[in-house]
Amino acid sequence: MQLKSLVLSGFKSFADKTEINFSEGLTGIVGPNGSGKSNVTEAIRWAMGEQSAKSLRGEKMPDIIFAGTDIRPQMNKAEVTLAFDNSDQYLKQEQANVTITRRLFRNGDSEFYLNQKSCRLKDIVNLFMDSGLGRESFSIISQGRVEAIFNSKPEDRRNIIEEAAGVLKYKQQKKKAQSELDQTDENLSRVTDILHELRGQVEPLKEQSSIAQDYLDQKAQYDALHQQLLVIEIDQLVADQKTYKEKAQTLAQALQEIEADIAKTTAAQTENQATLAQLEQQIEQDNQTLLEKSRLAENLLGQENVSKERANYTDANRQSLVEQIDTLKQQLTAEQANQSELKASYEEKVTALRALKTELTTLKRQASGSEAELKAKIEQIRQEYIDQMQAQTTNHNEQQYLEKNLLQTKTQLARQDSAVDETSTQLAQKKAEQAAQKAQLETLKAQYETLSNELAELQTQINTDQAAYQNQQNSWFQASGILQKAKAKQASLAELNDDYAGFYQGVKAVLKQKQQFPGLLGAVAELMQVPSEYQQAIELALGAQLQQVVTRDEQTAKQAIEYLKTNRIGRATFLPNNVVKPRLLPSSLVHQLQQQPGFIGIASELVQFDEQVRPVMNHLMGNLIVATELEPAIKLSQLTGHRYRIITLAGDILSPGGSMTGGHNNRQNNGGLLARKQTLTDLEGQIAKMQVALDQKQASVQAAKAQLTARQAELNTKQAALETAKNQYQAAQNTLALTDERLSQFERQQQATDYQVQQQQQAYEADLKRQAELVAAEAEIVASIAQLQADLETANEQLQHFDESQKQIAQQQTALETKLAVAQAEQKNVQEKLTVATRNSNDLAAQLKASQDKLAALKQADQEDASSQKERRALLKATNALIEKVQAKLATERAQKETLKAEQQTLQANATRVYQLQKNSLAEQEQNAVGLNRVKINIDQRLNTLSEDYQLTYEAAKAALAASDLTDDQLRSKLKLLKLGLADLGTVNLAAIDDYQRVKERYDFLMQQDADLMDAKRQLLASMAEMDTEVEKRFKETFEQTAAAFETIFPIMFGGGHASLTFTDPSALLTSGIDIIAQPPGKKLQRLSLLSGGERALTAITLLFAILKVRPVPFCILDEVEASLDEANVDRFGRFMKRYESDTQFIVITHRKGTMTQANRLYGVTMAESGISKIVSVSLEEHATA
Repeated sequence: MQLKSLVLSGFKSFADKTEINFSEGLTGIVGPNGSGKSNVTEAIRWAMGEQSAKSLRGEKMPDIIFAGTDIRPQMNKAEVTLAFDNSDQYLKQEQANVTITRRLFRNGDSEFYLNQKSCRLKDIVNLFMDSGLGRESFSIISQGRVEAIFNSKPEDRRNIIEEAAGVLKYKQQKKKAQSELDQTDENLSRVTDILHELRGQVEPLKEQSSIAQDYLDQKAQYDALHQQLLVIEIDQLVADQKTYKEKAQTLAQALQEIEADIAKTTAAQTENQATLAQLEQQIEQDNQTLLEKSRLAENLLGQENVSKERANYTDANRQSLVEQIDTLKQQLTAEQANQSELKASYEEKVTALRALKTELTTLKRQASGSEAELKAKIEQIRQEYIDQMQAQTTNHNEQQYLEKNLLQTKTQLARQDSAVDETSTQLAQKKAEQAAQKAQLETLKAQYETLSNELAELQTQINTDQAAYQNQQNSWFQASGILQKAKAKQASLAELNDDYAGFYQGVKAVLKQKQQFPGLLGAVAELMQVPSEYQQAIELALGAQLQQVVTRDEQTAKQAIEYLKTNRIGRATFLPNNVVKPRLLPSSLVHQLQQQPGFIGIASELVQFDEQVRPVMNHLMGNLIVATELEPAIKLSQLTGHRYRIITLAGDILSPGGSMTGGHNNRQNNGGLLARKQTLTDLEGQIAKMQVALDQKQASVQAAKAQLTARQAELNTKQAALETAKNQYQAAQNTLALTDERLSQFERQQQATDYQVQQQQQAYEADLKRQAELVAAEAEIVASIAQLQADLETANEQLQHFDESQKQIAQQQTALETKLAVAQAEQKNVQEKLTVATRNSNDLAAQLKASQDKLAALKQADQEDASSQKERRALLKATNALIEKVQAKLATERAQKETLKAEQQTLQANATRVYQLQKNSLAEQEQNAVGLNRVKINIDQRLNTLSEDYQLTYEAAKAALAASDLTDDQLRSKLKLLKLGLADLGTVNLAAIDDYQRVKERYDFLMQQDADLMDAKRQLLASMAEMDTEVEKRFKETFEQTAAAFETIFPIMFGGGHASLTFTDPSALLTSGIDIIAQPPGKKLQRLSLLSGGERALTAITLLFAILKVRPVPFCILDEVEASLDEANVDRFGRFMKRYESDTQFIVITHRKGTMTQANRLYGVTMAESGISKIVSVSLEEHATA
């Protein structure tokens, strides 16, 4: 056989599909480092079944798939195909050509093909097993393999010889046989344990089976009579139930009527409350309307009063204006008469002055001569003197007028200042009154608004409290009804509990006489508290044991048994607490169980009980295992060897020995003793909580009622306070309106007076200023007159030398001039008086017009006030009429409100009466429900007994009822005797009949199995001994041949020296390791580890050639094994391979020239493209021939 070809695709660096054809002889594969030469070796090893990724220089197996380059993507599949020429049938295949293909996908999936047919990896490994080409063979040496071989333990080196010896199949067969032997031993041990267990069960079960058969016979008779009695009792109870139901129907009808009355009363109360709330809202609106209209009436009345005050003031002011107008008219008439007189006097003065001027002109013409200039000067001085005298007279007259006018103005100002002060004082008083009234009004307004808000909020609270009170009262009645029903159920259950309903007759009799036996602790069911989730499991697991009676000691149990015997009232099982032995699981087994899924716990640890009864509880439940479901329970039973009872939460039971009990449980949740006890306990807690809640609700109802009454009283108080505040607020508004009007009048009067005072003050100040100017002018005039007199005297002295005539003329002229000056002064004085008189006349006319305008304005205001007063009085009349209407409406509404309140009280009393009737009816219904519930429970108990104990319905039992002449008492007496007979049999294992048959059959079967297993064990041991002998023989022969060949070839390869292969333990050839000892030429004998790298490589090559000499292999693959050899050894290595090429095909990966020259064909591995390996082939033989 030889390797024909290798096809790679996607394997490591061989991305493209590459085919390498191998010929006979030596094939060399060359190429630079990193070109992918070793990938060829690894591809062959991988295709032949290599499973280690590290042996293929990878971390994980997908690393052998082409990973891609910079320009090529990675591939998702690696595939290698090997083709062999099997014409010599070297491989155990009939085909002449054998093809092996292995594929690996990047997701980890693998495919294997043998001759294009899918196969397993195991099939390929088995194909090369013991062929010298297996995984552990020395025919494929990869890089590092040399070092690995010689660095490994001696025990690991024997694999090389075993592969060559072809004993691997024997080792695998032995391994398989050893596994079968271990399984056989395990089965034999298990069968032995079961047989040991079954031997202790067969005889007891045989005896129990006989007792059980007797029990079944008596039980059948008992069941027939018991069924008959149950049917009779059910008929009687059904009749009682019908009576209770009829009464319940009557009570229910009565309660419906009462509830209808309650609903009607509640609806009437609600309607009354709604009507009352609507009426109160209407009253509030009417009160608001009344308040607004009252404010309007008060405002109108205040305006009327203000109008009257204004009219009075207007009358007084009008009178004052009339008097002032009359005075001004008189003053104006007098001033106008004075003005006329002054005008006449002025005209006279003008005429006289004109005559004097004419006469003076004549005299002046008569005066002439040299004295003309002097006279002219004297005349000029005299004229100036006359002008100054006139000015002095005018000034003096004007000063007298101004003094008189100032005195009059000052008197008027003083009088007006007094009036202004009085008006200011009154105005300040009114403003203070106004501020105080505003503050009081704001206070009253705030009080009124506060009271209104409080009243509205209080009304809302009252409505809320009323609704809350009604809701709480309804809630209290509902809670009371629920509590009564719960108490009825509790009373029924308590009655059953006190009567020990459901207990056997003997147990019931002892428990009822518990006071006679001080050491009697109670029934098992009474002494434990079982969580609800475990009740069904515990009740089904214990069954009748729940009714076993626990006593403090044996003496108490003896007394109770004597009591039952004496009174012939049945039997009971007693558990003396001081002698009962606990039955517990081994702690190691408990630890194992806790690690298993579905394990809940040990039953004795899942229930609560007093510590003094722990021995009894451990006796009953210390070895009872509780599991979640049936499947994990089966596994737990297998773990315990079927030695303990296991119960699931659903009630499925796995008994010791492997029997299983289960199915649908027809028992009601509250039908058992534990469930009834738990229900009663839960009810007691619930009733206590409900009673507390009911008391709290009742307290809440009373508190709500008290709060509602208090709020109603507070509402009445606040309504009265609001009415008072409203009246005070309206009165304050009216007072403030009147004060505002009066203050407005005073302000207008003060403004008019201020204006007059301002005008008079301005005139007074102007007169004072004019008087000061006149005084200053008078001083200047006096000085000027004095100067002129001096100048005139001087001039006159100069004229003393004139003629006497001239003197007379001059005297006449002077006299005329003096008269003229006086006349001019008088004219000017009259003119000035006329001017003052004209101004005074104009002032008086203006004052008269202003007073007349004021009087006209007062008349216009009177007319407007008269018109508005008419409208105001009409509006006030309409408002008062509306107020009276609203007040009448409010009176009617308040009367309706009182009527509604009275109706509400009546409805409340009626509601209380109806609720009391409901309470009484509920109490009666509760008593009837207790009786009905008791009858139902009794019926259910009997129906449950028929269903659970006999799997019968009432109808079926009644149909099967046979005619009997026995009375009910005779029937009960006979049942009692049969029950005593059954009790005499004691505890009966009904399953013993089937268990005995099953155990007997299983025991016989297992005995046969035990014999068969022993035979199989002997056969396996014999086969293993034969295989060990054959392996030892073949291994020894191959080792001795290989050692001899190794000693022969070593000197040839090394050019001298010698070496040997030795056993580490020659006495144990099946396990002994192999040591390699070599002595190269010129060196001492030493172990391989002390040799150089080249020496070790050459020694490994020598071992390879020794194995090939002993057992030639079809082909051998060497990967750079000669890399550490010198040139001489390389040449020797190459020539030596030539000796074996006729029997063995060599595929050598090398860098050495000496090896290449010995090759028949060379393949070159290159990487023309980065990361992609390519193959180039050269046939050296053909090349040499050419």
